[in-house]
Amino acid sequence: MPWVIDSDGPQITENRMRRPTRLKPVDRLRMRFYTFAMNKAAMMILRLMLVGLALPAGVQAQDYQVATHGNAITITKYIGAGGAVAIPENIDGLPVTSIGMGAFLGSSLTSVTFPPSVINIENGAFIDCSLASITLPSSIRTIGEQAFAGCANLSRVTIPNSIARIGGGAFSGCAHLQTVAIQSGVTSIGESAFEGCTELPGITIPNSVTNLEGAAFLDCTNLASITIPDSVISIGESAFSGCHRLSTIKIGTGVATIGDLAFQGCKNLPSISIPDHVTSLGKWGFAWCQNLTSVKISSNVTNVGDYAFQECRSLASVTIPNRVNRIGIGAFSGCSNLTSLYFNGSAPRLEVDAFEGAGKATIYHLPGTTGWGERFGGRPTAIWKQ
Repeated sequence: MPWVIDSDGPQITENRMRRPTRLKPVDRLRMRFYTFAMNKAAMMILRLMLVGLALPAGVQAQDYQVATHGNAITITKYIGAGGAVAIPENIDGLPVTSIGMGAFLGSSLTSVTFPPSVINIENGAFIDCSLASITLPSSIRTIGEQAFAGCANLSRVTIPNSIARIGGGAFSGCAHLQTVAIQSGVTSIGESAFEGCTELPGITIPNSVTNLEGAAFLDCTNLASITIPDSVISIGESAFSGCHRLSTIKIGTGVATIGDLAFQGCKNLPSISIPDHVTSLGKWGFAWCQNLTSVKISSNVTNVGDYAFQECRSLASVTIPNRVNRIGIGAFSGCSNLTSLYFNGSAPRLEVDAFEGAGKATIYHLPGTTGWGERFGGRPTAIWKQ
């Protein structure tokens, strides 16, 4: 049955495994933020209705509504006119330490400068603002989920070394973001942190980072090159999916996990080398990488996931290491120019449609290996004469 292709990539017809249909990660994060905000407001109103409790102590100071927590101030709402904003270090003699959830939501800011007293930027604090630039001091410890999401005019940001994790969706949808400097000290780039940053041409990931969470750079369509340092051990699901211009990538030797759809749709990627610690290639991991011509699969890989190289139409030859014991559903389906698959070991377990649409392929195996017949997965076999 034919493929049905849409803007979200391949969808599988009724007799095959389907790619799960779900909200994009950034949409899930945004829904989570708004749901939490509404629940927080609802609980506050409920408390007032049932037990007559007063709202938390708060004062209005200049352009801000604030709340006092102990001996510190949290800005809860910005009521100023916008433009260039310098957040005060103190209000009513107390230090401003936090920017509250949604405090500047949708404000017409052009720039914001933080004092060294601020240590927390909470979820959605500046979501959908018109910010063009921000300066984050080294005092900042946390950037919450969706903190600067949808700031479409933001062009440059530096993440200080005081921050361990860039929150999920923190800069998602910042369509004009072109320069990101992540200082050493950051250990995790959160889910969808830079999703949809469509003008970001490149980024340097410091060697302090150990985890690239799911969809971290999803649909960064202008991203041309990336180096993943040896410190990184995990590349999450859809981390670089849809990065259409990505043509140069180096995956560090420490990477042990490459998630499903990690590089799906990177149609200008010419080659990939899988590090030695990786044991399984995720579903759709490199599917629709239409200019992929060279793949080096590490000797420790045991599983080539379902649709892992689907529609890699420029791929001509692949060598399968001897530890591979499973070739997944449709793993090389649609690889119309694939002519040679070289197997170093005995015949692995082969799932349905593994080579469908790879009509030019011949399966080569070493003398003395077992499980081979005249055909394998519908393709002819031959002895590999090294």
